Amino acid sequence: MNIAANVRKYLLLITTALILTSLCASCQENDGEEDEYAHWQARNEAYFAHELATDRDSIAWARSAYGDNWEQYTNRRLYLCFSRQNSAEHSSTDSIAVEILKRGTGTISPYTTDSVRIAYRTLLIPTSLHPQGIIADHSGSSTSYDKVFDSRTWAPTTFKVNALVRGVSTALLYMHKGDRWRVTIPADLAYGSTSSTSVPAHSTVIFEMELVGIYRLGTVPGTWQ
Repeated sequence: MNIAANVRKYLLLITTALILTSLCASCQENDGEEDEYAHWQARNEAYFAHELATDRDSIAWARSAYGDNWEQYTNRRLYLCFSRQNSAEHSSTDSIAVEILKRGTGTISPYTTDSVRIAYRTLLIPTSLHPQGIIADHSGSSTSYDKVFDSRTWAPTTFKVNALVRGVSTALLYMHKGDRWRVTIPADLAYGSTSSTSVPAHSTVIFEMELVGIYRLGTVPGTWQ
């Protein structure tokens, strides 16, 4: 019996129950009018814990079944934040959870000093009013997933890697041109306790992005076609 796997499955059930309980409680507390952001911090922490457990289980299964070739058999990844790799101790919120949606053909990855061009959507966790997640930001003129990531309609944006939140920067350091990832980032590696008009404080952020171009330090990306 794999005790560690059973413990992870038990924790997964607990975090899922917490999410559902919080959603139900938010409805009851508002006399039938749901407050999407009720118990926001607890729900966001539970959501990230669920994604973390899902990735750990998938990676553990692939390693057990395929050994050193495990990466070919799961699209899940966990990456420790680049700024915390030299720390002696780590917590669960020092990492990002990744689902690979499409594999590109590029052979190099960005450095922290590079600029990148990406098509992206930034989402908050799903709610009953927004079951696919609340869209907080996106590249291009449309919020539609199909249009954001269709090369005929997309309008990628250029960023400096080290100017992005740490969770996104960390993901980019492992990506190749053409990769499309869904990255779940704990609040600690996103916007933390800072709130804005589109991202409340203590938000787990879901960042969907496709890496369109990499520009080494000193190279001018130019304007998008």
